[in-house]
Order: sequence, then C-alpha cells, then structure tokens
Amino acid sequence: MTLLKIYRITDTSIDLVYREPVDSNPSMPSAAEAASYPVLETVLQKPLQVGTSFQGWTIESTTATVGTGTTVYQDVIQLSRSEDQMTTTKYFAKDIGLIRKEDTMETEQDEPFVVTSTLQKIE
Repeated sequence: MTLLKIYRITDTSIDLVYREPVDSNPSMPSAAEAASYPVLETVLQKPLQVGTSFQGWTIESTTATVGTGTTVYQDVIQLSRSEDQMTTTKYFAKDIGLIRKEDTMETEQDEPFVVTSTLQKIE
C-alpha cells in the first residue's frame, strides 16, 4: 500500500493537509485544490526556537546533533510531545526533513519500551 501525503509550506509553518492510501499511479490534486484542504497536522511552526509550542509539540532544541548510522546531522530541531505514558520525539534536519522519530512508552519494567524510526538513505 502507498500512502500519499501532501504538505502545505507557508512562511510560518509546514502543515500536513492530505493523507490517504492510493494505488500505484495516484492522480495529484491541482494547486487550487490542495490550497483548499484543511490542516490535518502542523509538522513545524515558527518561531523555530526552544520553547515554541503548537498542537501539543514543544521545540526542545534547535542545536541537537543526531546520528542516523550513515550521517551525523548538526543543528537539528528536536520536538517532543507527551500523552499518557507515551513520549514522541521528532528530529528535523535542515534541507532534509524528518530524520529520526522515537516513541518512548513508560512501562512497569525498569526500562521504557522504545520504538525508533531513522532515515537510512536519500534516493
């Protein structure tokens, strides 16, 4: 299955406006159609500085260093959001986008349960 995502980029934010499963040759909406789509989720929002909050996300760092196994990125934006026992942390690199996502769930064990997704390559 292929998931088509469309983002709207403005001077103040990056917003996800479309997310639907599609076949192998999806038809793309026109620019006018995409402009009319409501915001589903704000991915990043200015000001890009520590403490900025939007939709439950908070910018924790703008100078993080994150390794992905193949590349070490500098000046990475780190966002986090906590709900119940789950904390999600996202890392965005300039000119690349999302390079890492960590979901950490507190458990009754000594160690939390962590699921990590990391960018492996850009084609």
